[in-house]
Formats: sequence, C-alpha cells, structure tokens
Amino acid sequence: MLNRLRKEIDEIDTQLLALFERRMDVSKQVGAYKKERNLPVLVPEREQMVIKSRMEATNNPAYKDLVADFFNDVMTLSRRLQQQNMPVVPKSVPQTEILRAGYLGRPGSYSEEALYDLFPNTKEAIPADSFSAVLNLLTENKVDVCVLPVENTSTGNIEDVMDLVHSHGWYITAETTVSIRHALAAPTGAALADIRQIYSHPQGFLQCADFLGTLENIEKIPLASTADSALSVSESGDVTKAAIVSPRGAKLYGLTVLKENIQSVNTNTTRFIAVSKNMTAPSEADVVSIVFTLPHESGSLYEALSIFSKNSLNIIYIQSRPYPGRQFEYRFFVDFAGHVDDPNVQKTLEELRDHTVEMRVLGCYPSAREH
Repeated sequence: MLNRLRKEIDEIDTQLLALFERRMDVSKQVGAYKKERNLPVLVPEREQMVIKSRMEATNNPAYKDLVADFFNDVMTLSRRLQQQNMPVVPKSVPQTEILRAGYLGRPGSYSEEALYDLFPNTKEAIPADSFSAVLNLLTENKVDVCVLPVENTSTGNIEDVMDLVHSHGWYITAETTVSIRHALAAPTGAALADIRQIYSHPQGFLQCADFLGTLENIEKIPLASTADSALSVSESGDVTKAAIVSPRGAKLYGLTVLKENIQSVNTNTTRFIAVSKNMTAPSEADVVSIVFTLPHESGSLYEALSIFSKNSLNIIYIQSRPYPGRQFEYRFFVDFAGHVDDPNVQKTLEELRDHTVEMRVLGCYPSAREH
C-alpha cells in the first residue's frame, strides 16, 4: 500500500517538476521585460491577486491555506530568479522639486513639521489618518512624496511603516529628525486637577508614560495623531479633557498648555523618511537602505551580517519584521553607511544577494543621523 502511494507521489512530482520548470522559464521572460523597462520585480497587488484567485479556485476548501503557502513560495522563487538578472542597484532618477506631499495627521502634527523640514517649498501638504492612507495618496498619484515616522529614540521602531514601504515596492529618498516636545493642553479655563480624559496618538502615550503614571483616574483615548487629539479636545470645549500635543499644535487649535515637556526622555527624537515611487541617489547621499529575507537555516543571519564587516561597511540600523504568512520567519531592514555608486557597496550588495532568498535596495539618501 505504502509503495503504491509513494509511486503515485513520484508520478505527480514528475508532472509538477515539468510545470515548475515551465513556470520559471516564463518568469525569466517576465524578468527580462521588467529589466528592459526598469520595472520593479515586486508587484504586491499582483501577487495578492494571484494568491486570492488560487485559493478561490481550489476544489477542496480545507486546502486553501496550504494553497496560499504553496503559491507564495512559488512566487518568492520567481522573484529570486528575476532578481538574478536585474542590476543589484535599481536605476535612479534625478531629484525633482516636490510640489505635493502627504503626511500623517493634520496641520500641527509632528509629521507636518517633518514634511516642511524636508520640503520647505511644498505647495500642497495633504494629510491622511493612517500610514496606509498616506501611502495610498502616492498610489493614486495625488502626491509626489509621502513623509512617515519610522523610529523614536525613546520607544523604538514604529511598527508597520517599513513593511508598507517595501510591500508597495517604493523607495526612501530622504530623512529628517524632529525633536519631540510633548505638552498637555486643554481648553481655556482648565486646570490639571480637572482632567479626566487624555487624547493622543498611541506613541504619545508611550513617550509620556512616566508623566501619565503620576496622574490618577485618567482615561486614555487614542486617536490617529496628536493633532487630531488637539482638534477633538478643542472642539469639545470640555475642561475635563486634554490632549498630548506639540506646543505648536496647542497654539494652532486654541488650547492652553497645562504642562510642558511631559515626555519621559528629554532627548526624545523621531526619525521621519520621505517615500517616493522612484529611486534617487544624490551625490551627497551617505546611507543605503535595504531589505532582505534569509533562508530558514542556522547561521544565515551571521553569514549575511559578516559580509558588511568583511567589506568594512558600518551598519547603522537593523530591524527584523515577521514575514507575512510564514511562522517564525523574518525580513530584515538594514541601513548602512555608503553610496550605491561605490564599487565596494555594489560588491557587498551582490554578495548579499547570493546569500539571501530575496534582497532589494530601498534607497540611497543623505542621513540625518550621526554614524
């Protein structure tokens, strides 16, 4: 019985192998087409559509999740094959003047401050209420660039942002840092003892945890941004409500500052990135951002990181993120000092690509960090 079943599996595998080789041949042709037209290898919307359609096409609903895993693996291998024939560094375009930019929150938010720090001549700043919504502005060509927070010195990485940037196949073109000085602000006539509800972005609550711990009988209400919180409290006119907001935001929405500098760390700083559909690599750029996925094997991370050490390149940032749909597998986002035009950097990237399941350059831009 077992021998018969094994023979049947061998026959099926023979058919699968022929179909797999045929699929890889077609995938190589797709890669050549993309290379000729400077198109990205990763097209998330296409992959999601394929997986969904294959799950719907299965005759056995019990296999839906397995079908999704199977085609996810097949497309990962297809991307890997296509990338082997692509330049390790994507073609860059000259920087252009930014006329429209998207950001999180509303006027008075720290994201808006970062936007004007990066692009002081922006003609139109368009707010959105979530990271996904900000990036959708770029998808819909309503803006030329998006500005998003990625890291805070007191609370660490801001989850999901890098995942979203990578999943869209876009590029980081600039970065800046903004000093975060939180204040507790309320409608005119309020006193600290009156406050029963405090509104803020979740990061605001985290960054002011020590101060909030000194207050009693306080309800914390999260909103999309600190500026949204200030607007909500201002419109309520309720002296029992307060917002965690920048002093600039408090003034903009007519609130009275009850307590300044309530952040737990006085050197509290948030790093913001600018995201565009096109890769730029200005001559003054001194940091390269990449993302890669490693084979699920012992020592693979050590081997990948040792490539940077061997080539005397300084890693200045690393973040691991769960690989969607795979248990206990991770993507790694890495920033290192250098420029993509440097032959040593190109050599490093080529070596790294050989040691990874997939690797992509996310950007080359002037750093706002010391390294």
